[in-house]
Amino acid sequence: ENKAWVGTPSHPGAGGSAMPPWGHVSKPPLLPRGSSGLGGAKDGDWRPSSPMRRSKTTGFDLDNLGRSWRERILRRPLHVKRVLGERHDLPELELGPRASVPLWARRNAARPWWARVIHPNSTARRLIDALTTAFVMLSVTQVPLNLTLSWWPFLPLASALVAWVNGVVRAWFCALCVLNLRTGYVTRHGTLIMEPRQIAYKYVASGWILLDLLGVIPVEYLLQAPVDAAAAAGTGGAGRAALR
Repeated sequence: ENKAWVGTPSHPGAGGSAMPPWGHVSKPPLLPRGSSGLGGAKDGDWRPSSPMRRSKTTGFDLDNLGRSWRERILRRPLHVKRVLGERHDLPELELGPRASVPLWARRNAARPWWARVIHPNSTARRLIDALTTAFVMLSVTQVPLNLTLSWWPFLPLASALVAWVNGVVRAWFCALCVLNLRTGYVTRHGTLIMEPRQIAYKYVASGWILLDLLGVIPVEYLLQAPVDAAAAAGTGGAGRAALR
C-alpha cells in the first residue's frame, strides 16, 4: 500500500527512524471554506477565536464595533514623552490633559476658563480639529456647487444660505486663530510645550497665522465693493466690466 511519510530525516534512506504513516498522525483541524491556514483566516471564518472575526452577511469587522466615537471621529492623540521644565519620570497621567502636578496645570487651575492653555490631546481640542476639517471640506465644495447649481430656480434662496454658511465658517476660523494662540504643541522629540509665549512665537514664526488670517478675510466683498461703487457713480457697463 502506498502511504505518505512525513519529513526527510524520517525516511529510511536518510538514516532516520521511520515515522508512522499519515493516517496515524493527528491531522490539523479543518478550516471553513474561504479560509487559509497561512496568516489567519479570511472572510467567512466565523470562529470566535479567529483574530479577524467578520460577519458573514455584512463583512464588518466585529472586533471594532465597540470603539467609542472619539476613536472613530477624532484624530489620534499626539505622543508625549516629557513636559518642558518638568522631571522626566512623570507618570503617563501627568502627561495628558488631566494632569495636576506640572506647573502648567497648576497655573491653568488658577486662571479663568477663557484664559487657560488647551492641551493638544484634550477631547475639546481634537473635536475642534474635526469640526475644522469639516468646515474646510465645506468651503472647498462651494465653488463647484455654485457652478453646478447656477440653473437652479431656487438660486436666490441658495445664495442666501451659502452667504450665511460663509459667515459661520469665517467666524469659526476667526475663533480658531485665537484658540491656536492658546493651544500647546508637541515637538518632534515628544516634548510638550504649554508656555503661552512659546506657543505664540511658534504660531507666528511657522507662518500658519498668515494663512489663517488670509482665510478669514472677506475677499469677495473687497472685490465687489469697487464694482458697486462704480455702478453707483454711473460709470456704465464698460467701466463695470473693466473693474471686474
